[in-house]
Amino acid sequence: MKKQGCKVDYAAARGEEVKRAFRKAWECAASMVSGYQPDVDHVAALAVRFPAPRFYVSEERAAAVVGQMMRGEPVTDGMRESKRRMYAELLRRVRLLRAKQPAATLVDLVASVIYEPAPEFYIEPATALFIMSRMRTAG
Repeated sequence: MKKQGCKVDYAAARGEEVKRAFRKAWECAASMVSGYQPDVDHVAALAVRFPAPRFYVSEERAAAVVGQMMRGEPVTDGMRESKRRMYAELLRRVRLLRAKQPAATLVDLVASVIYEPAPEFYIEPATALFIMSRMRTAG
């Protein structure tokens, strides 16, 4: 688990990408019906399902969790559904890459995979709203 108050090196980039996805989701929702003002919770739910440019998890955390998953440890049992999906996708991609690069270390495989485009943000809509709020207050 991430420690409370832990700073992540990708927070600013993730925030910008969430903001971009939020705008895109807002435009999509607003364009469905003329004059329709989308509900912010609905927009957040759409935005978090948009593709992300990378997996927003540190190399260290991803390597630790994927390693435990490969050993069959139930490391994702206490996680939110979005995080379980993310780690399942990371594990799937690491296994595919390991088949192509059997001599590579787990850390190297994970480092390659987390910088690939992700199919979604793997965060909860409430987290997206929190990120948007924090970005507005920060400037």
